Amino acid sequence: MSKKRANEEADGEGRRKEKRAKIVKGLAQPEEITSARHLQQLLIFSQDNLDELRNNIRSFKTFLDSILYGEEEALKKERLIILKEYLNSQKPRHEDHVYLRDLEQAWSFASQVHNDHLFSSVTAVLALLFKVIGGLLDFRDYGFLLGRMVLNFNQVKLLSRGLSAPTHKEFIISPCLRLLTEVVSFDAGALARQVYAKRDFTFDTKIMGRNLHLNKTKAEDSADESKRIQTVRSTSVRYLLAHLKYQEEGPKMDILRNGNIVRALFTHIREDPHHVANEILAIVRNNILLDESIPRQTKSQVMTDRTLSDIASLYRSDENSKADRSSIHKIAHELLLLVCTKPDLGVFLTTSGWYPPGTEREINQDIRLSLGSTEVDRNHPQSTQLMFSPTPRDEQQDDVAIDLGLDSIDWYNNFRKEVPVRNVVLASFIQGLRPYSNNLERELLMTIFNAAPELVADYYFKKRSFQFDPKLTATWIGFASVLFSTLQLPIPRMFGRRSTYHSVPPPLSITLESLLPQPLSQRALTKCLNSKSELMTFFTIRILTIAFEKLDHVLRMFRDAARERGDLWDQAMTRLVEGFFDRCPSIRDIITVFQQIPKSSVMRREAMTRLLALCFQVTPSVALDEKLDISSTLAETLQNLDHHDLDIETRQIYLLELSHLVVIARTAPDMKWFNKPQILRFSPFMTLLKLVIQSPHESSTGAIRELLLSIVREYGIIQTETSTQPLDILIHTLRRPDGQGVPDTVLDFFDDCIQRFTRRSLKYLDDLDVLVQESRKVTEVSAPLSMILITVLEQWAFAPKNRPNEVYEIGRIIDAFLALAEGIGEDASLLPILRRKFDETADNSGLDRSQLDGTGLKDTFKYREQRQEAVQDASDGANSKSRMTKDEPTNGSQSLAAHAPPLEPEAHPELSRWQHKDISTIVDSNLISPLLLCLSSAHLSIRREALSSIRKLAALLLSSSHPERELLHLLLLETAETASAATDFDTCPLPCTASIFAASAAPVLADPTHVLYAKVNRYLNKGPTWDVNRLPSYWLDRILRHSPDDTSSDDVREAEILWLLDYLYEALRTPSDLEIYRVRSVFEAVLALYTMPGVSREVKERAVKVVARATEVQGGATTLITRVGIVGWLDGRIVVADGDSGILKRLKERVLEMCDRDRVRDWSAGLLVERVEVQ
Repeated sequence: MSKKRANEEADGEGRRKEKRAKIVKGLAQPEEITSARHLQQLLIFSQDNLDELRNNIRSFKTFLDSILYGEEEALKKERLIILKEYLNSQKPRHEDHVYLRDLEQAWSFASQVHNDHLFSSVTAVLALLFKVIGGLLDFRDYGFLLGRMVLNFNQVKLLSRGLSAPTHKEFIISPCLRLLTEVVSFDAGALARQVYAKRDFTFDTKIMGRNLHLNKTKAEDSADESKRIQTVRSTSVRYLLAHLKYQEEGPKMDILRNGNIVRALFTHIREDPHHVANEILAIVRNNILLDESIPRQTKSQVMTDRTLSDIASLYRSDENSKADRSSIHKIAHELLLLVCTKPDLGVFLTTSGWYPPGTEREINQDIRLSLGSTEVDRNHPQSTQLMFSPTPRDEQQDDVAIDLGLDSIDWYNNFRKEVPVRNVVLASFIQGLRPYSNNLERELLMTIFNAAPELVADYYFKKRSFQFDPKLTATWIGFASVLFSTLQLPIPRMFGRRSTYHSVPPPLSITLESLLPQPLSQRALTKCLNSKSELMTFFTIRILTIAFEKLDHVLRMFRDAARERGDLWDQAMTRLVEGFFDRCPSIRDIITVFQQIPKSSVMRREAMTRLLALCFQVTPSVALDEKLDISSTLAETLQNLDHHDLDIETRQIYLLELSHLVVIARTAPDMKWFNKPQILRFSPFMTLLKLVIQSPHESSTGAIRELLLSIVREYGIIQTETSTQPLDILIHTLRRPDGQGVPDTVLDFFDDCIQRFTRRSLKYLDDLDVLVQESRKVTEVSAPLSMILITVLEQWAFAPKNRPNEVYEIGRIIDAFLALAEGIGEDASLLPILRRKFDETADNSGLDRSQLDGTGLKDTFKYREQRQEAVQDASDGANSKSRMTKDEPTNGSQSLAAHAPPLEPEAHPELSRWQHKDISTIVDSNLISPLLLCLSSAHLSIRREALSSIRKLAALLLSSSHPERELLHLLLLETAETASAATDFDTCPLPCTASIFAASAAPVLADPTHVLYAKVNRYLNKGPTWDVNRLPSYWLDRILRHSPDDTSSDDVREAEILWLLDYLYEALRTPSDLEIYRVRSVFEAVLALYTMPGVSREVKERAVKVVARATEVQGGATTLITRVGIVGWLDGRIVVADGDSGILKRLKERVLEMCDRDRVRDWSAGLLVERVEVQ
């Protein structure tokens, strides 16, 4: 190479980035085409001046561009007329002639003389011409003529030669691909089949695969230029996608079976511009995966693990635009979620949960061998014992038989290091994901785990790089998030079975991977717990907390299975707990970490106490082996809550911590409830009682109340036999009428009484015997009595007489408690004697009555009006069904009269109250429910105004930004439509069964955490109107015969039942409502619910309320007697004497009192007439 040439090349390299557009020598500026004749003359083929021909083709291309991309409509119409005249003039006059003869000759000649630029120009202008006429219906015939010309044998050979051109001649390959793409896409694929029929020339798989890999772009091109200047790969992709979109299933399946093309399509998808990648994903989704004509096997050949990985690489694409990047991420994510969870899309296979594939067949084979038959009863309760117990049925050999249990199952322990899976493709694919660094990849992984639980164990068995060593980095936090999300995954129903539990529990190694995956080893978790980083410690605590919660759920499922399927589940449950604690830090380490947490770190202390509570609650046998000074810890927390300068947030955290400590204290055998610590003024019991007294919300102290109730039941401080708990009465009486607690000195007195009773309970039992002997001279009736009264009577004489105001408070409390105790059914023979003794003690006290503002201590027991009001308030707060005081009538039927249906008020402010509020206030204050109840008004004007207001409020809701606006809008409109369609709205109101349901559903829909949120939502989506006659029976069926949506807690079902009973109680107001209840057998279902084993006392009380409400409706008592048989049912329940006989007797009296005696006499043939006359 000469020096001069070398210098020129060096200069060229330096100026390459700055060079101007290439000027082709001999080409002039394009001419403006003015007529069809002019265009025909320009395109006449001549070999003499090829440069002029190229220039004329450029003029034609400019002409077509102006039609396709021009903005002036008038000019476009004029040029379309010219184009149509030209195309019409080019129609062949004979069959052997070719359409567009001049262009065809130029195309063939360029190929023969290897004039690449002319060949490229003709091909490009043909592609552009196809694109122009493809969108015009008037040009459809010309398109078919042009298509037949292009698909002629000679022309397809030219296209094949262009497609197979050397890779550096992109200017030849791309126009050929564009032309074929336009032919395939023309008229929605009218010519697609003909193109593929000549696939040897138009779709050579080797050439197509090569072109799909030609993804070379200039480094200096910007992102926008990459969109404008298409690469060979982008053009090839569009050609391939056109085939996949417009071909029939036969050619399409033939293309998809070619792995070379499919791999080439997805290999470089990450490097494609986002609009190309979006088009690929859209065609794959709509025309391959969702095409039912393509068999699943073909889809499986396309969606391999490599293909899924290529699509997942789009999560890490580097588009310059943030909007483009988020768009492609979202589209790829939606496609992967679809293909990885739907069985008919070629990748996902249904699994058997935590049971590896093949174990079902092995279990059934073992059963056949054990039973000696070929048939297997899968639900036979003895299958497990016959299957794995080698005990012979010959009774003579029973002494030498050994039951090996789980050890007799050969395959049970074969899954410690690896596990077979059905979803092999998904198992391989998820190993390449990076869930620790990308939220979408983590969401995808968790979705796959949820759909195929078998992959959890397989993933962590193979994921050796997943380390949890305590190094606070972004990667560690990502790992922790993945593990936490894994633990939050739901447990498969029946562990993978469809109907009943299997006779053999799932392998414990697989179960453990879902509870504590292998990266969460005991060594790593202990190190993280003891880390100096608060964030790392908090993360670890949360992971262990969710692990214990999931273990609790699994153990409950194991217990249910053990009751159905045999002892193997009990044995597996023991091994599961052992294996769990082999990975979990020891309880001693957890307690040590808890003791080292500074008191100022309230968040970590609350989280740790929650973890400890779960340890003692889920695995008490393991937790109780370690010593935890729960008394001092509880005392410290109570002391913190006693500070008056706490902000609301800190106080709530302390209350949460206290609720966790209460759980621990209930299981701790050495908890001393009545020993007064040095740091507390009262004993722990009285301190907790004070906290309940001072709490304005009962829901925040519900767990504490349950603990107090268990303590008083264990020590016998107060009786627990009556339906209303005396503990609620005590809590109420220790509150002042203004809602505040009594002075601490008063609590000191009662705290001392309780401590004395617990130390000397036998002495006070002897005192009770003395009172009983004295009372039996008056009456022989016996009932329970709270022992605290005996102790208070003894200590009443030692009350601080020098502080009369405190004595007044003590007297008020004693008086109120005595009155309420009589009202809830305590011993009526002993209470008057106790009252007399309290009065005598007051007379003999020698108090200076002038210090009591002119009233004596004995006079405090004569404040009847104040006491009457206190009794009424306490009975309401404790849900007591009896409202009797000392001066009230003792007829129990009068207490049941309080269940009469409410009368309609004269004024209805709820019709306009919502109009002056914003949407948030309307929803939060539940102003919707009173408005809905107006539809059942007896006045037509009220109903019409309510209907109009409901529709206005629905429109206002829909236009708001409230998160639950759509559901509440749906509820309002369906209620309005039901009111209009179900009844003659102008003559009769909407039945209360519908209006009360709507009013009850409004707060449910406003709270997504409500237990009935999903069920109410599903009901509203059933149709635009409701069958008001079937509403009660529908909800009875949905709640009593179907499991709750949330099965994580037993309280969920009870909450649903309580909601149902409240609805049935409120909806029963008129005789028409009563008739609906009768026809739909509502009363029978309520009574059956009352007798169900295991129902709480609150459920029974509310069931009685429903029946009591029926007696207050016209004809209700008679219907209960003649149609339900309530008298016989009540007699049977009273004989059982299960603690509710008092209220049942009063209910029976009320039924007989309110019934139609003549109707009952005729129905019973005089058998019940005597009972009725007695009433």
